Amino acid sequence: MANYQLLKILTLREIRERYLSSIGGFAWVVVIPLAQLAIYAFVFTRILQIRIPDAETTGFVPFLAVALWPWTAFSDGLTRGTTAITENQALIGKVAVPHAVLVLSNVTAAFCLALAGYVAVLLVMALLGVHIHLLGLLVSVWVLLQIYLLTLALALFCAAVQVFMRDLSHALTPLLMLGFFATPILYSLEMVPTAYRGWLSLNPFSYFVDRLRDGLLGGQWHWGLQDWVMPLAVLIMLGLGYAFFKRLSPRFEDFL
Repeated sequence: MANYQLLKILTLREIRERYLSSIGGFAWVVVIPLAQLAIYAFVFTRILQIRIPDAETTGFVPFLAVALWPWTAFSDGLTRGTTAITENQALIGKVAVPHAVLVLSNVTAAFCLALAGYVAVLLVMALLGVHIHLLGLLVSVWVLLQIYLLTLALALFCAAVQVFMRDLSHALTPLLMLGFFATPILYSLEMVPTAYRGWLSLNPFSYFVDRLRDGLLGGQWHWGLQDWVMPLAVLIMLGLGYAFFKRLSPRFEDFL
């Protein structure tokens, strides 16, 4: 219970100080993703005039928006979680705070704000006539929970490494950009040449994006082997990430 209260306090502090205390923080959560959505839509539909088979029924903007915000939550959550320990070294030196709670609070805060924007975008699309399926809302909760846990798993691993290798946070930016373009967010997996499609299918976000689009825009849910494997794989990664973090945690204060 004490750790829960601490998590609540740290999460609210993170939301207030990083996201709600300035216009820039608000812009990062809402305005920048909206600007990205508008730019990508303009480039793909007006300049390049690329036809995406899976987007012909719903339109390119809903096709992109459904995938863009979960990626933003993942990217921001991983980035903020990675620096959770090093940015709170003053707090760690003064208070006996569980190190994992710092990572958890940063990831949770990033997801809360990004997903608030996601809900707002889905509501706007629904008001503009895009059919958002009720079944898809249930599917999206399950998928987004898996994305959250995967983000936390990777953030725990990266936060531990960041204490000893301070350049990791800088390397994340190009790695996340590479991951963005290796994920079928701007395109559909069917557009990828067969020789490379199998490799992209190994990307967990390919599965998440596919399920979100099928559920929210198509109203479909086909339960298969992958739907059993992915949650199990996420839980295993979370366990490994926490074990790695816990193993290195006693040595953090020596390097901060």
